Amino acid sequence: MKKILLIAALLLTKQSLLQAQTVTEDWATLLANSAVARVIVIDASGNVYTANVNSTVSKVTPDGTLTRAWATLASSDQPLGIGIDASGNIYTANYGNHTVSKIAPDGTVTDPWTTLPATAGPSAIAVDASGNVYVGGSTYAVSKIAPDGTTTATWASLPGGSEVYALAVDASGNVYTTSWTNSIVNKIAPDGTIAGTWTTPIVSAVYRGIAIDASGNVYTANNGTNTISKIAPDGTFTQPWATLPTGAYCDAIAIDASGNLYTANNSNGTVSKITPGDIITDPWATLNATAEPNSIAIDPSGNIYTVNFNNTISKITPDIVMPVTLLDFSGTLQNSVANLQWQTATEAGFSHFELQSSIDSKTYMTVANIAAKGNNSSYADTLVQTTTITYYRLKMVDIDGHSVYSNTLALSQTNEVAGVVLYPNPSNTNINIKVATAGSLSIYGASGKLVINKMVQVGVNTVNVSNLNAGIYYCVVGGVKLSFVKE
Repeated sequence: MKKILLIAALLLTKQSLLQAQTVTEDWATLLANSAVARVIVIDASGNVYTANVNSTVSKVTPDGTLTRAWATLASSDQPLGIGIDASGNIYTANYGNHTVSKIAPDGTVTDPWTTLPATAGPSAIAVDASGNVYVGGSTYAVSKIAPDGTTTATWASLPGGSEVYALAVDASGNVYTTSWTNSIVNKIAPDGTIAGTWTTPIVSAVYRGIAIDASGNVYTANNGTNTISKIAPDGTFTQPWATLPTGAYCDAIAIDASGNLYTANNSNGTVSKITPGDIITDPWATLNATAEPNSIAIDPSGNIYTVNFNNTISKITPDIVMPVTLLDFSGTLQNSVANLQWQTATEAGFSHFELQSSIDSKTYMTVANIAAKGNNSSYADTLVQTTTITYYRLKMVDIDGHSVYSNTLALSQTNEVAGVVLYPNPSNTNINIKVATAGSLSIYGASGKLVINKMVQVGVNTVNVSNLNAGIYYCVVGGVKLSFVKE
């Protein structure tokens, strides 16, 4: 079953609507033993292709139709890289037997299309605008294959220790390589000569993914330091150009038509976004905790795809602006009853809330549907909680069917409000406060203004709230703070 989430990417404030990404976590599920390689490619029609270590190439059409073995290669090929030319021909770098395969758009396989030296260990591949194919691997060299298959096995020799992790070609035909073994980026001119080498004193940078924008700026994903490096067309090297939170460990990057850069962070299952104005959103999208994305690509419509270590492909549709502003979502647990409240500012074009719960914070079920009330509204619901800890969230759905999720609440039986119970919630006339010890009850509005103050006795005390305006209120009694919604 496909899991579709929408991830909020902006801080919720009274001045901003929710902006979200639709995340389809398992948009396509590959075979358990396919061990998807590091790279995916997408053709001009939006078809997605992956090279799989079980010597197949999978194809997923834009509507999500998956052909797991769209093309079958020799069993010993074990492709680790995949590329595509302007005509839609697919090329794979086959680490297992040091060959390159070619697959026509109709699925016809030429295997091998060319054979490299026995020690080549090809794992990275890229194609230029003229259809020339470049392959790198473990021999500190880059091979070049012309469109007719003519192969120059050592087209460019790299500095010692530069095993190629990834390749990219700019609009002028310059080839850039990253090396995970010595943290070096190499530039190779169209004639095969080394035109530039950049390195960093931070040996742990571990350059991996590489991408080039429309202006010729080169970016690398530095797995070991949670950073992105930038090389300007004039050779100016900025390291770090962007720093992600500790633990991101980005392996791959991609750039969209607007110049936004996206990183696949395999250690925490997230995707980060960096705008041309250097604004970092991290996480921009969150995948399943077991996803571990190791490859990323963007289709002509701007959808982002990741290939994940758990043998799935995730699809992220960017920037849906939701017509609702959520100001608050909170809750308390009293005698195994979860009291949940939330409040909105704007609700233009908004349909309803789905209140969802989970016992493991991964798989959620909808337990209530609540219709939208309009701008500046307060909501509440009460649920019996039978587990020690339960997670709650809101799915907010607009009239077009788009949706986004709130923050997640975790209510634990060990954190129940001892000795105090408030009901019903919400209420439009009276609330009942049950206490185990006599004392003072104070009720405050959302602004902090005291609206009711009275003494309560042991047992159930009824408090008239009919004169209060609709909204969220807070009760303080015996050192305990509870909240309720006045309708």
